[in-house]
Amino acid sequence: MKQLLITTRHAIRTITAFFFVATVALLVAAVLLRSFGEIRLQLLLTFIGFGFGGTLLNLLLDCYSENRPVVILGSVALGVSLTFYLLLVWGSGWRTEPTIWRIWWVSSIATLTITHLGVLKMMQAWRSNGIARAAPAFSVATALLLAGLAARELLSSPGPIYLGVTAVTGVGALVFSILARRRFIGDQVKPANIWRRSKLTALGFLFLLTFAMGYYLGHVSAPQPSHAELFPSVLRGMSREHLEAQIRSDLTRLKTASEGIEDLSRKAEAFRGVRAKKFESENRDYYLPEEGDEIRSLFGSYLRYRTALLRLLATYSGFESVRDPDTRARCFMVGFAAAVTVFENSLKLVNTYGDDERAQRKLNEPEPEWGIPGNMFNTLYKSVSSSRNINVSEEMADYFNVHRKDWRERAVWSETNFTWLEQRIDRGLASVRQHSIAPHKAWYDLLKARVQEDVYTPVYAVQSVASEWIGDMRIIERKPFISIQQIEEIESLLKPGDIFLERRNWFLSNAFLPGFWPHAALYVGRTEDLRRLGIANRPEIKGKLREYGAKAPDGHDHTVIEAVSEGVIFNSLTHSMHADYVAVLRPRLSDREIGEAIVRAFSHHGKPYDFDFNFETADKLVCTELVYRCYQGMLNFTPLPEVMGRKTLPAVEIARKFVKERSKEDRDFDFVLFLDGDATTGHARRQVEDEFCASAERSQASFNE
Repeated sequence: MKQLLITTRHAIRTITAFFFVATVALLVAAVLLRSFGEIRLQLLLTFIGFGFGGTLLNLLLDCYSENRPVVILGSVALGVSLTFYLLLVWGSGWRTEPTIWRIWWVSSIATLTITHLGVLKMMQAWRSNGIARAAPAFSVATALLLAGLAARELLSSPGPIYLGVTAVTGVGALVFSILARRRFIGDQVKPANIWRRSKLTALGFLFLLTFAMGYYLGHVSAPQPSHAELFPSVLRGMSREHLEAQIRSDLTRLKTASEGIEDLSRKAEAFRGVRAKKFESENRDYYLPEEGDEIRSLFGSYLRYRTALLRLLATYSGFESVRDPDTRARCFMVGFAAAVTVFENSLKLVNTYGDDERAQRKLNEPEPEWGIPGNMFNTLYKSVSSSRNINVSEEMADYFNVHRKDWRERAVWSETNFTWLEQRIDRGLASVRQHSIAPHKAWYDLLKARVQEDVYTPVYAVQSVASEWIGDMRIIERKPFISIQQIEEIESLLKPGDIFLERRNWFLSNAFLPGFWPHAALYVGRTEDLRRLGIANRPEIKGKLREYGAKAPDGHDHTVIEAVSEGVIFNSLTHSMHADYVAVLRPRLSDREIGEAIVRAFSHHGKPYDFDFNFETADKLVCTELVYRCYQGMLNFTPLPEVMGRKTLPAVEIARKFVKERSKEDRDFDFVLFLDGDATTGHARRQVEDEFCASAERSQASFNE
């Protein structure tokens, strides 16, 4: 028996090692192939599951001689856990079933806890001092609390007290287990076997890692509750007269919202078709700012209609509380028609852009000024693929089909209204059934998006800190070549809308930015210039005019807007131009166009700096992106050059654009001035247009002059 046990443990160790090696190989293959398809993800999850399962089984077999019932019970729990884990990984139809998730979760907790108790038994923690005996008690308490999460709508966020108690017991189990282990090792005549010692240490981490992974996967992919279940009934307290008036009014709202959201669905589909042709004809794969604004404007209008329809659903979700049968029927039909309409058109939108990652990124952008939160497209995707939403919709459809004939005969509505509601419901249900999304596809897409977001967020945070440090770090401290006096002397030459190109030597960031010119800014002028352009009362400017009219930190007037590491800010000319090299280019545009560009610039004020240099999104901006978005549609910056795999606009490309176009009548810019720093004198001097053109090809390595 002993030899069989040894052979079995050896085989399990070998198989476990194989699964972990296979996991690493799959991850390497995914990186090399730059692809992580569904089958590869399923295989990866399978290998990880069996790797952890093999590790736990090895730990259980270590306890065989001490407590055979523990080993048997733990093995059964492990078998149940792995079985349901495989159902979730490979059975696409099971992932939206809460019962499967609950069984997997509880059996996983049971496996870990039994294994933990077995190891503690082996270490004689049950017969040791009081401190060590606390380990099993805390372990059982933690297991019960974690298992209790299965009854709280499957890993939805529980209350802070519940989480706090769970955390305390979990930490207690870990701490007291470590103390028991130290006592056990200290009591050994010989040093404990290194394999056993490493396994004992790894058990606590394995427990926490498995819990974290299970909680994360369960939380991000758990079925979303139906909208009809989220709202309390507001009908119970209404008088009959008030309710009847409300129903009539809401039917009108329903018809208006239904027509509006259907029209937007058609526009969204048409927009994608037109953009697809433009992308192909212009050989680009990114949205221009006006295209991004257009699709987000359509999306914002859709969300407003969606909100109106969800309010109707919320109002009439408690139709069963209405006593009068005819009134109850009318409540049901209005609420159900609203639910079907929002479901149908949300599904259309998701299907329209479901395979367009470029559009999804744009629709997932937050836009506080338009009232659009982040990740709204993913929210819609989760809603239309929710098994609960689908099931509730089918239950309501069955209820309607059972009663519709009787309601028509009783004339609960006029013939016209009944027919309209009936057709609206039937058409919506048919569309939903025809274009429904496969649950496994939605689960994989949303899980992939969430994982990518959660990985990207800390990486971006680290990148931001590092980039801000690099951007603000100057290797040698000295006075800029351009003096304050020079800046004040040339101010009279400037006009609102002028574009600055700037360079400061000895800044470490110069080494990481392409070309000689690393920074761009926009000259706005003073508040009287805004009034002269007729834009001072525009909403984008009016609300920020007080801040803009105040003094800058250096005591001078705000006259510049630019994106720096702190974000998109107002700045003084004397601070912005206090550099080593500055060039000024003037867009050849009318005052009306210049005014519009400045209005756009003000609309971006306060946004954070984009350390990712992503020109596809407008929630964060870099310096040249501010200029690009202000003048898009007025100045031609397309096609955007590609730098390190990103479509972006380095400041030096604005200089090169001028050089390329300077002899053309239809050029976009006129040359205004160039202040060229001289390292030998430590001062800057005015240079001619030809010298500025030559600067476009100066070496970026001259940052150390």
